Amino acid sequence: MPGLGYVRRRVLPVAALALLASCSGKPTGQVVAKVGGQEITTADLRLEMAQIAGGSDSPAAQQQALQTLIARKLLVREAANRKLDTSPEGETLSNRARDLALIDLLRAKLVSQQPGDSSDTAVNKYIVAHPTQFADRKLITADQLAIASSDAALGPKLQAIGDLGAIEAYLTQNNIQFARSAAVVDTAQLSPEASAKIGAMQTNAIYALPPAGGAVRVMRIMSTQDAPLSGSDARNVALQLMEAARTQAAIGAIQQIVAKGKAKVWTDPAFASS
Repeated sequence: MPGLGYVRRRVLPVAALALLASCSGKPTGQVVAKVGGQEITTADLRLEMAQIAGGSDSPAAQQQALQTLIARKLLVREAANRKLDTSPEGETLSNRARDLALIDLLRAKLVSQQPGDSSDTAVNKYIVAHPTQFADRKLITADQLAIASSDAALGPKLQAIGDLGAIEAYLTQNNIQFARSAAVVDTAQLSPEASAKIGAMQTNAIYALPPAGGAVRVMRIMSTQDAPLSGSDARNVALQLMEAARTQAAIGAIQQIVAKGKAKVWTDPAFASS
């Protein structure tokens, strides 16, 4: 079959691709392939490999990424030949994709600007400062309600009701979707504030975690087991939590940008929020 040998042959590492191209009369420099007049560069290839291969740099992952890029370029060219890129729908989708990509870059930039120190001294200091997540870590078995809501005020309101059955009745009455299940909560994976609060609670106490992933979790504590973290396990968890704090700080900065900018936004009264 035509082309089958090309697909099966071993692909050289990215750096070698450029060198090979310069010796064979094919596109030189950072260009690894051309589709019509469009170039596929090593930067395109690295990004694609990160997206579809989980960051693997194996020859197989590289070949998969390259073939995916070539197919994409061919299909985009066909769409352009059919004038779909200049259609209202095409322009709207292109603008949305560009906006989302730039927001991702902004988020990454803001995270990189947050102060961070992964030295042993900094990590040990963090571990000592957060005992409920390390030396006093607990695994908490709970009866949990996962509620489809991002309302930060809902959790405290439900926690104040103080009874899981009564909370279920309230949610049902107000047409708020929820699911009930058993759960094990690891205080090492919570924020320092949340781990300290829930770790100090007694059996049958009701606790609401802050919204995360579009859901509010309300739980009744059924049992608590001590599970201290130390050594390399503690260090790995500390590094994860420290990075999460940097990400959360960047998200806070993004929220401030939006809140400040909204003051200058004009909205058609027909579409204004009530």
